[in-house]
Amino acid sequence: MKLYRSTIGIQFNRKMFRLPSVGGLVVDQILSGIEAESALGAGFFTQVSYPNTGEGEYSISLIDDKKTNTLSILPNQFVFKKADTSDGAVVTIEKAISEFKVLWKLANQVIKFPETRRIGMVGEFVREEKSKDKGALELLSSLTKLDSPENSKKFHFTYESRELNKNGKIADSDTDDF
Repeated sequence: MKLYRSTIGIQFNRKMFRLPSVGGLVVDQILSGIEAESALGAGFFTQVSYPNTGEGEYSISLIDDKKTNTLSILPNQFVFKKADTSDGAVVTIEKAISEFKVLWKLANQVIKFPETRRIGMVGEFVREEKSKDKGALELLSSLTKLDSPENSKKFHFTYESRELNKNGKIADSDTDDF
């Protein structure tokens, strides 16, 4: 198995209403900072957009030509995605985290992000199937102790680690941190 894409995101404790006011400054800060930061390299981001989130919220997206590096800044979150380029480069968690840190520090110099509510990291892995159309079954049997069905095309697994609140109850994912 190899890591195909990593996603690192921070959800803020409250929405930022200043993002439309400082959006251009943030983009300028990130792009000029990337040029000065040799670890990220030229062409790290080549496209900038201000997409509509569907809810009328202002957002900023920075993307490279191959769509391997994507940064999205929304009123309530900051998300960096790094994907496999399929030309021999390999995605590593360490590299994604170090690039995330650089981007966070550059953007935070202008925005001054609010307190963090939740930090999330997701890794998408690719595993070559040994038998045609048996990839999901192979993944299921190699990662779990569950009985595999005879035919399966998809396998999806989600896991959350939660601690009890101070009052002894399990955290509510809609209102509590976990």
